[in-house]
Amino acid sequence: MKWNQRSLKWLWWLVILGMLAAIPVAFERNETEQKTGRKVEFVFDYRNLLEISDLQTDPRKFVLEQLDEMKQHGIQSMAVYEATLNELKLSRRIELFTSHEASALTQTPISPNENFTYLLFAEKESEQQLQPMIQQAFAELNVKTRAWSYKNQPGMIIEMSMEDALLKTMDPDPITLQLLKEKGYTIVIRLSNRRAFDEARMDELLGKLQALGVKRMIIDGETVPGFVSDKDL
Repeated sequence: MKWNQRSLKWLWWLVILGMLAAIPVAFERNETEQKTGRKVEFVFDYRNLLEISDLQTDPRKFVLEQLDEMKQHGIQSMAVYEATLNELKLSRRIELFTSHEASALTQTPISPNENFTYLLFAEKESEQQLQPMIQQAFAELNVKTRAWSYKNQPGMIIEMSMEDALLKTMDPDPITLQLLKEKGYTIVIRLSNRRAFDEARMDELLGKLQALGVKRMIIDGETVPGFVSDKDL
């Protein structure tokens, strides 16, 4: 009985010592979690918002309202992809037509061998900011573009099938970037390695993004822009 009582006392002392020894560890963990908690930030995918807006009766109004509402609910950052023709269409900046659709629209016959992409800009701002970007993107692919219009609405013809043209990536939409900045969002850019890497062009793009306050980037895909594997050398 005496040994049992002594053992019980020693066990209590060991428990107390263990609890005392755990205090610094618990304190350090609490400090770490407090610091980490202050750095948590919600980032919303802007493309998802565009896809949802495409189901609404007034897509542009819906996007603006949702941006304001999300800001009020604590979402501070928006992730923006490299632009595609499809995304620009979802943003209501352009309208797209196949050769067949353009022929039906203009009531003008076209060559049965033609399979191009016809594009109309929704407004002057879209034409001024997007036309140079689109022309540059397809010129880098050795795809010809030329001016086109319908009822005084400016546009262009891209000599590539719409199925292929929709997949080509360009610089992020500058109109969207400016909108998000004006709304007070932190912009997170999603860049891919799908385009041929050009150091000068990338340096120019990064300079524009820095001017907009962009400091973080998400890699859209498996490799960073400019990465070349050994098999490609």
